[in-house]
Amino acid sequence: MTPGIDSRPGTSGGKRNQGDNLASVASRLKSPMYVSDRAMPPEAETIRSIESKLQIGGGAQSEESFVMNNCGPEGLCVDSAFPPAPSSLYPDPNQLPVSAKDPIVWKRLTGAMYIPTSRTPKFLQSNMDNHQFLGALAAVSLKQDLLLDLIVSDDHAMQGAFTLQFYKHGCWHQVTVDNLLPCLDDPDDPRVAFACSSNSGELWPSLLEKAYAKVHGSYYALEGGSIGDILVDLTGGVVTKYRLDTFEGKKLAKTNAVWDQVCAALAGGSIIVCQGKSSRTEKAEPFLGLVRGKCYSVMEARGIPEGPLLLRLHCPWATGVWVGAWSNGSHEWQLPTMQSHQSHFAESLEDDATFWIAYEDFVSFFDRLHICRLFPASWHQLTLHCGWQGPSAGGPYFYRVGGEESTAQSPSSTWCCNPQFRITVRKSCDIIICLGQQDPRVVNRRHVKKLMRKQSIGLQVLRVPLSSLGRRWDVKNNELLQEVALTPSREASTSFRAEPDSAYIVVPYAGKPGEEGAFVLRAFSSAPLEMEQLPSPLSLVLGGHWQGYLAGGPKTASTFGSNPQYMISCRQRTQVVVSASRLDNRYAILKPAYSKDQCVGLMVLQPEKNGVEGGMGRCTSIKSQTQVLGEFGFNSMDEAVAMVTLEPETPCIVMPCLASAGLEAPYELRIMSGVPVELVPLPEVKCMVVKGSWGPETSGGCDLSPVWKRNPRFLLVLKENKSAKITLTRSGRDPKKLANVDDMIGFYILLASEPNGEIRGDLRRAIVFETTFVTTFDVTADKELKGGMPYIIMPCTYSPGRQGKFSMAVTSSIDFDLMEL
Repeated sequence: MTPGIDSRPGTSGGKRNQGDNLASVASRLKSPMYVSDRAMPPEAETIRSIESKLQIGGGAQSEESFVMNNCGPEGLCVDSAFPPAPSSLYPDPNQLPVSAKDPIVWKRLTGAMYIPTSRTPKFLQSNMDNHQFLGALAAVSLKQDLLLDLIVSDDHAMQGAFTLQFYKHGCWHQVTVDNLLPCLDDPDDPRVAFACSSNSGELWPSLLEKAYAKVHGSYYALEGGSIGDILVDLTGGVVTKYRLDTFEGKKLAKTNAVWDQVCAALAGGSIIVCQGKSSRTEKAEPFLGLVRGKCYSVMEARGIPEGPLLLRLHCPWATGVWVGAWSNGSHEWQLPTMQSHQSHFAESLEDDATFWIAYEDFVSFFDRLHICRLFPASWHQLTLHCGWQGPSAGGPYFYRVGGEESTAQSPSSTWCCNPQFRITVRKSCDIIICLGQQDPRVVNRRHVKKLMRKQSIGLQVLRVPLSSLGRRWDVKNNELLQEVALTPSREASTSFRAEPDSAYIVVPYAGKPGEEGAFVLRAFSSAPLEMEQLPSPLSLVLGGHWQGYLAGGPKTASTFGSNPQYMISCRQRTQVVVSASRLDNRYAILKPAYSKDQCVGLMVLQPEKNGVEGGMGRCTSIKSQTQVLGEFGFNSMDEAVAMVTLEPETPCIVMPCLASAGLEAPYELRIMSGVPVELVPLPEVKCMVVKGSWGPETSGGCDLSPVWKRNPRFLLVLKENKSAKITLTRSGRDPKKLANVDDMIGFYILLASEPNGEIRGDLRRAIVFETTFVTTFDVTADKELKGGMPYIIMPCTYSPGRQGKFSMAVTSSIDFDLMEL
């Protein structure tokens, strides 16, 4: 077998112990011995690759450098990286978006970045469908400290340069822009075309939008998008989205489920954005003033004793304020039950950008809720940039096996290669894990709908014993604590309660094995935590082919022992993952129809003791179930996966095989482990096992008996001159010793007179070899035979009339034919 690129000869590992069983086997067989090694790219190469995938446009220079490089003779800056041109407006200037209707001119606007006011912010009508960005921005602006955090500097406002920042790919990125803004080419309405504050002379919405557009390549790249993603970009928080039409069985008004969720979020300082049912699915007319599909912010929640549950919402749009029950100026505020509460609502009722709405009306109109959780300074945060690259692109834990209608699943051999992170804490605490992938809008310069995204991400959290220090090779039933199913979303998160008496393994994975990409892993905890990335697994890859007599088939086939066989061992107890992949199916463009007879399997067996001591160590057949250490697969046409625990210096045989004898295909054998594993490919041989019995008419005894010619006969013809190893095994008896001398077994090799196995004359004259008759359960002989000659193998008991079953195995390094006469 030819070693793959992930393996290396064991001889390069230095001097080995004298007692190394596998090394002595390799030396005796004159076979190479391979030792598993790390298959990951160099760390510096991995870091460069990840950093390049997580870069964003519009940053990477200071405000001073921006002014120096872009300031013109008039002392005003014109951003050369994001110029006042169609390339900054449209993702593709040669193909304008359908929504691009009005002509645009660029004007340099001056004013104050931020004007403090007691009123909630409001935007003028935008000429672009960017209400997701504006809705999220309006929600953030309700917390003045968060809005001011986005404004880094206006020190060079006189030169028309402003620096803002966004949280992208796990860190804050500063972006400097000029104050040349796209405006309507209309003398009667010369306002800013897109984000524009209703507070005259205030620039922060327009400049933040321009900086955000610069990050994503153009203004119209901001059309559509996820409110949750934008909230993360503006705050660095963790967003959870709720679908209210499926929230806790839709019994919202009766159970107050959403009310409790909203109250808890507001108490924790979270930002809440809600959206009404989309106008694409219902009539576009407003619902008592509310605009379908638009974003509103939840500011307050108040329950009136013996009265309604009320929510205060912020509407940043020119239209869209609620005019139903409990709206500003409605008669409900004059009810007697509200007289004592008037003072609590007086100020809010004067704000025309906010309104109150009853809980029942809220849940009947809004169907999406985005809660952006922000963490206080007392919480701890860790951020790691990593990626799935090469062997570490392991994919999900399960993959589907069987036909198209099958729901059966099998563990993947590559899941264990995914990056794994071990978390421990010293005291009980809450932990939130957030997995983020590369922003598809940055890559594509436009919003990409989820159904069109190429990559999905998922996350598992395993709870393991604190003493468990190494990588996890599989997922045990009681270990899986949390799992986030595959999603094309930019981020996925989960939370759990961590205890100091356990360790927690976080496993991020992509949609399928081999799918590469960068990711950001963020961990938030209410108490200090320790996180370490576990070392990548050791890997060993060998290629081979089931062909000719090596296509031995399953354990029930007579040629089972002909399959390729590998002896593996290690120096310390460890768990390994062994996989056999059928390459013709795995990488086929058109997958063949599922057939159980073409599935791939793995057998893990104890070596035959006489084989190890005498030379080869191959398994010719399965004589008892104790010899089988594991049987895996046979349910997938692509791959079979085995989870095997190796004991120190205790070799075992790994045998990849197919479900049908004679079926030919290329394969790849892969072994992954946490410690070095040694492997020796055993010599390729053909092995056939035939079964027979001594019955009333065929139990002739040895050649001392006058009826010995009645014994079963088998015709053996080798293709070339070569030795053949023949083993006769009696079954159905105590494997340690037979009952008495009369039950001893042995066999004769006779040379036939004719190619069909006929022997003329006295049988005794045709004997070319005979074994000693033994009282053990089997007898073996290794005999040099001539190619093309018809040999008869005659298994016998010592005395005639001794009935029973037997099997006979013939093994040779060249092809042969064996048949019962």
